[in-house]
Amino acid sequence: MTAPIRLEAPLMACLALSAALPAQADPIEVTFTPPEMAPQDLCVPRPPNHEVRARWEGWDGAELGDRSNALVRRDLRLLRQMDAATWFDTIERAQALLDERSESYDDSDRKRDRLALLEAAGRSDQIEEEGLAQSLVDLAPGASGSVKVTAASLLSEGRGGVERDDAQALTLLRSAAYEGHPNAIIELASMSASGLDVPDWNIAPDVAITMAFGAKIGDADPLVCDRINQIASHYAKGDVVQTDHDLAETWYRFSASLGDFNAAWQVARYHMSAEFIDKDNDVLMAHLTRAADGELPYAMTEMAQVLQRGALAERDVDAAATLYEAAASHGDLTAYSRLANLAKQESDGSPDDRARIISLLTDITELPDPPAWAFAQLSDAVLERDGRWAGEEKAQALIDRALELEPGKPAAKLRDARLRMRYVDSDEAFTELTSGLRAMVRENGRTEFMQALQRVYHCRAPEAPVLDKAELWYGAEAFSGDMTITAAELNTGEMGPSEAFVTMAQLQSQALNDRSRSLANLLREMGEGSAEGLEALVGSLRRNGEPINSARGLAALRNGDRDAARVWFEKAVEADEDGAEIDLARLYADPGLREARRDDIIRFATEAAHQGNGRAIELLIDVDPEMDAQAAWEAFAQDIERTGDAQALTFALYHLNDPERIADYIGRIQAVIPCHGMDAVRMADAMLALDRPDDARHWFEVAKATASGVDWELVAVGDALLANADLFERPTEAAMTLYRKSAALDYPIAYRKLLAMRKEGKAEIALEDAKELWIEYLDATTVEGIPSALKLLKFSDPELKAAVQDEIDVRGLYATAAEQGNATAQLELAKLVRDAEGADGTGRYAELLQASAAQGQGEAMLLLSEAYAYGIGVETDPAQSRAWLDRAAEAGNPTAQSRVGLLTNERTSE
Repeated sequence: MTAPIRLEAPLMACLALSAALPAQADPIEVTFTPPEMAPQDLCVPRPPNHEVRARWEGWDGAELGDRSNALVRRDLRLLRQMDAATWFDTIERAQALLDERSESYDDSDRKRDRLALLEAAGRSDQIEEEGLAQSLVDLAPGASGSVKVTAASLLSEGRGGVERDDAQALTLLRSAAYEGHPNAIIELASMSASGLDVPDWNIAPDVAITMAFGAKIGDADPLVCDRINQIASHYAKGDVVQTDHDLAETWYRFSASLGDFNAAWQVARYHMSAEFIDKDNDVLMAHLTRAADGELPYAMTEMAQVLQRGALAERDVDAAATLYEAAASHGDLTAYSRLANLAKQESDGSPDDRARIISLLTDITELPDPPAWAFAQLSDAVLERDGRWAGEEKAQALIDRALELEPGKPAAKLRDARLRMRYVDSDEAFTELTSGLRAMVRENGRTEFMQALQRVYHCRAPEAPVLDKAELWYGAEAFSGDMTITAAELNTGEMGPSEAFVTMAQLQSQALNDRSRSLANLLREMGEGSAEGLEALVGSLRRNGEPINSARGLAALRNGDRDAARVWFEKAVEADEDGAEIDLARLYADPGLREARRDDIIRFATEAAHQGNGRAIELLIDVDPEMDAQAAWEAFAQDIERTGDAQALTFALYHLNDPERIADYIGRIQAVIPCHGMDAVRMADAMLALDRPDDARHWFEVAKATASGVDWELVAVGDALLANADLFERPTEAAMTLYRKSAALDYPIAYRKLLAMRKEGKAEIALEDAKELWIEYLDATTVEGIPSALKLLKFSDPELKAAVQDEIDVRGLYATAAEQGNATAQLELAKLVRDAEGADGTGRYAELLQASAAQGQGEAMLLLSEAYAYGIGVETDPAQSRAWLDRAAEAGNPTAQSRVGLLTNERTSE
């Protein structure tokens, strides 16, 4: 028997409404448990759709083979559910062969199947023309329970040309129930439970449901698991019986033990979600494995993800890829997506890996009903392969196709805006671009579109910076709660407990959402050893392609720890993280490492330069003795044309002569320039080289706006304004404003700039203001910087010097730095001890000189020489005195050099 063609609920609803009683019964409380049976392969599970399609696509219509009627009819029902119109002829022919080959497939079966096919195909007129529905109603009184249930459904709904007759429908339903038809029993039990008076039906609802479920199990035939799964589904849905997920899982597990992989999948789903039952990973994995072995595409995809992640099973990327490929071959789009993502995560950037990714994505785009995301991701892959500029035309065509399929697809809309930014050269084009971005913010609230608007208004628009609108979108992102927390915002020690707790919670949340920068900041904030408790998160981000080592290197740089940064960037290079080579090369270019690492610097920078990296090109010019600007242009011009970034394109402007190419490159720069102060300064310098002072002023204005919040950039932009003072009416005021903003961020160099401008008479700063700047400067400067700062104070005008010294403890500051081993501080503290304590302090004086001189401090060597000559704090020792004098001269101390010269001349004269 097959299930009725309509669910029980509509039939009950129609009959209940006709009696003017509530149609919705409270679910019936029944605890019906599975019988005791040994696990065995009893069932023939419902096949997955791809298997059914494969079995019938090539069928010649000649014969049905040796499969039972029940299995054939189940296949035909599945084809009908997939696409009745497409499979109509196949199903019709198979039904005819069933009628021919089997006496058990009688006229009522044929008519019921025919009715189901025509209804599914939407051929209601044909049903009436053939009189199918009325014929079944006429047959019903003497036919099987299944026919009675179907006829009752037709009568209660008045469909198929049958006149509605609720009384006859109820009579047929009751007759089917007394014959033991489980669905009829369930219908009547639900009616009774809802309060409907069903004539000649006195069976209590809970007893009736028990009878119905028992009838569903019936004989242990190959389709019994389908019926067991129906019982499980009732408990899961709570449509007839009260919801009981534990009991539903028990029934599904029983069905799985009899060989049904569909039920195994339901068990696995219960344990994967752990929403309704207690999770058991052993049960989960056993049933997920069984479901995947049954070639259920969704189960194969989930098993592949388990193997890819390595959480519930040993990580096996190759096995995961094999499962994804198998599921994808059955048309599973999730498998296609994850397979493409896996290929990207495991890619080493080689041409072969890129080709594989493109091949996978191309396969998806060629499916009969391709998803928009595949075209968007393929556009990224094309740009990566061909270059940002060489691949632009192909990428734009792919994005256009994605938007045809799904006009509001956020990923495609964002990529479209990025590509079109290059061509925004009019008010109309600018309005169209920004309107589209604002519309996407309204539709989905995604922060990526807010960030795009920030960049447009801050630095990329022809009229940028438009600060009020840029700030509007920065504020919108901050209000969304999704703005990445930066290192500058992580001064949790200065926050109240509540604010610090919220900030750390946000940072952890962002790290969990695959933000490598957030994880790096979180690890830095948590301190040494914190990564030990976050191995899973670190590993997850790394597998998802996040540059976690590079992010930690950048965090170390922001924290002033270049040694730690170098270690992290070395790890990033080992892990093939994008851009890590140039970050490491720039650190290797530090004065102490440059000579030893020159070959590595040139190798890393050359590789990056061939990828259009402007920082790499500039580094090569600085480090490689054989590479000047012209040689770099000749070596990398084609790479810049193909895929140059903003800095590389700016470098190219100095070497272009064709006005059209210059205009084209400026458009490219406009599309990709980062909103950083120094990028804008480079662009301004290039405009000056092209004799475009108005454009230079524009980019200097952008630089002033985009440097905000970055201490060293504020100073660098201020310096650039002063260096190009002839472009501005009040350049000194503008520079001072930037220096003050930087000083507000406790950047020591900014204080020095302001105080030096006052000393040189270039800026008017009141005495009280200057005193406060000095005090803040000394608070902000590092221990290493204190001696240099105090030395600068010595040369300040007497009034300011006195005012500052009244507020600070000069000796204490020197003492702090001296304790940290600073040679200059040790020297200056020695002088203070000498001047303040006289003979009582000679021992301490000599100790400080020895410590400073041992580090190569020339003046300390000279004074130590004098101490040994006159016995100041040490025993008189002429030999030591002369030795330290010679060392001081070798260190470049002019007084020592003069004395050594005199002594040498005297010896020569003798």
